[in-house]
Amino acid sequence: MSYNEGTTNLFYQNFKETGLPFTFVMLITVRWIVSMFGCLLNLSLVYITIRTKSLHSTCNILIATNALCTAIFEPTLSIGLIIAISGINFIKVNTCFYLQFLPAFFGNLTLATMLAIGFDRVINILFASFWMNLQSRPFKYLFSLMSACIIYSCFQIWQLFLISTEHPYVHVICSSPGEVQQGERGKFLYFVNLFANIILLFEYIILWIVFKIYQNKLCKYILFLIKIKIRPLFLLVI
Repeated sequence: MSYNEGTTNLFYQNFKETGLPFTFVMLITVRWIVSMFGCLLNLSLVYITIRTKSLHSTCNILIATNALCTAIFEPTLSIGLIIAISGINFIKVNTCFYLQFLPAFFGNLTLATMLAIGFDRVINILFASFWMNLQSRPFKYLFSLMSACIIYSCFQIWQLFLISTEHPYVHVICSSPGEVQQGERGKFLYFVNLFANIILLFEYIILWIVFKIYQNKLCKYILFLIKIKIRPLFLLVI
């Protein structure tokens, strides 16, 4: 099977004999260092959320869950670093799938929980009374959101597994779960992730629009109060 079948990654063709460029290895190393620092910060956020009772709203719980997923994902970037500095450089995609199984799961779970956070914020803004009622008994609400997130991540893993069986001889660097996305299924997953990010963008656009509307209403209300306060003073002066 030709390497070019179902893949656009040309690294193997260019560097299979000479090894990976030093600059590329350095970038992977820097990425790993940053990810380790980020892991500590995310774990700190989880700890603070657990210990602080005022941070137990559904939004804060979802943010802490997102931070936990990210904290689990970030150390797995060590896999790509080890492969790069060990001199192995390239491995078959079916082997890469098993190495990147957990990173792929928690990486996709991170994106899914970001969508859940955005959804929760939209519900909070547009249906404030309903959202407030949820805070007293949030289990079913959070369970539903997290179930949807896990289903999304499991779907991604299943697709990656199918890719690994369809293109077992493709060689990749395996520096991230995205390396497993090959062929038509890889393109499909790319568009799925793109669509998820577009939804996330629209969630925050909705929040921005609502905030602007509230801001304009607040400004008008403040101007109205100022007029009420100033007009009697103006009449007294006259």
